[in-house]
Amino acid sequence: MSSSSLPTGVIGGVLATLLMTWLVTRAIPAARLRSGRYVVEYRLPAKIAGWSFLAIGFFIAYAASRASADQRVLAACVGGTLFLISLYVFLEGQFVRVEFDDEFIYTFSPWRKRRVIPWSAVAGYSYSAVNRWHILKTRGNGSVRLSELLSGLGTMREKWESVLHHKPF
Repeated sequence: MSSSSLPTGVIGGVLATLLMTWLVTRAIPAARLRSGRYVVEYRLPAKIAGWSFLAIGFFIAYAASRASADQRVLAACVGGTLFLISLYVFLEGQFVRVEFDDEFIYTFSPWRKRRVIPWSAVAGYSYSAVNRWHILKTRGNGSVRLSELLSGLGTMREKWESVLHHKPF
């Protein structure tokens, strides 16, 4: 790494941290109630960030396609990776949501099929500080990962704590 890229990397890291912190503060704890279910979802700021990342990803992919012949492979690898990351952020923000009522958790995600999980199947809880998400462990239904950027986590936390008989975190 050259000495000129170090400040750029540090600035990028600081900006990413500031953006994530700002997005977390935009998430509200109370879930909205729709058709008898509470909805845990990304709010407009996170969705706009997803669209912005997708636009940047397209730009990077386009720029990589214009690389000189001697740098085309490296540009394709870097540009393709950054585009896939931006596509992931976009899809996550636009299509992931969790709904719940007194009996079930309903998951919606582009990453796996829809699930209807009875609250009685929730067996444990953990938190990933690295990924900044809450994880509900279930018996027979996999895990439910809940990003800190989702709005409605406060309402859902009350429910999972009552199910797990835990004290508030």
